[in-house]
Amino acid sequence: MKACCTLVLTPYLARYALPLGFNNMIASRGTQHRPAAGAWHGFGPPPSFQVRKNSGERGSPSCIPRHGLLQRALMVLNRTQLDADVAAVMEYMSEVEKKDLEKDLERVVLEKDLERKILEKDIVYLEKELNRVQHEKLQAQAAHSAVLCNRHLLEVGLQKNSPKKSLSRAYLDFCRTELLDADGSLKGTAKQLLQDLAVDTKPADVAKELKDLIHELSKEIHYPQLKETGFVCGGRPPLGPAVAVAVCHLQSAGSLPFNVTFVDGDFRKLSVLSQGRVIKD
Repeated sequence: MKACCTLVLTPYLARYALPLGFNNMIASRGTQHRPAAGAWHGFGPPPSFQVRKNSGERGSPSCIPRHGLLQRALMVLNRTQLDADVAAVMEYMSEVEKKDLEKDLERVVLEKDLERKILEKDIVYLEKELNRVQHEKLQAQAAHSAVLCNRHLLEVGLQKNSPKKSLSRAYLDFCRTELLDADGSLKGTAKQLLQDLAVDTKPADVAKELKDLIHELSKEIHYPQLKETGFVCGGRPPLGPAVAVAVCHLQSAGSLPFNVTFVDGDFRKLSVLSQGRVIKD
């Protein structure tokens, strides 16, 4: 079977091949003679074409002409095809690298999330140990004198109420479920406890203090001169009454299983908080 080759006219061939035929026609008119028999007129494949079967090499043409301009044109075509192949490979590699980058990013996010969870557990453990040691110390002191420690009482109660949570998270959840409504006002039980305390303060002001109470309280410990011994809470309104309301709720939950004396801003005894109730003298 004879090998065949079809020459497709492309913009490159039109640029380089057709002007050759046109120039030959001009030259023949100028010399007033016809081209010799068998000469190439510029139309159709030149006689110098050598037809061969495609070698199967990547980007190689099936027809390799001897004419310089046409050969250059086909080389440009081959390079264009090669550039397109390279571009396709580069695009594919870019997609692969993008997917690898996304996987690396997901892995980093998971690692950071794991580190954060481990750190949170470490914080909870350290807070718990610190408060345990401090409570043992204050409990020994409370056996012989009055110890006013508003923040410490909340920390001890919250850790017993929510042992797996940090103090901030434990108080936030406790406040939402026990102390304040969604609109920020006092819940019914909290409002009733404030009335039982019989202090001159507005419920709205106490509610404002309760919203972020764990972060508002100082770690400072006071030792008021009282005839009573044990733990004491309170202080100037509205902060003192807010602490008393929170302490009563923690007592009701069984997280503070001992009585607490409630005092005013001048460390005068007003009442005793026992099992979530306000007991007057």
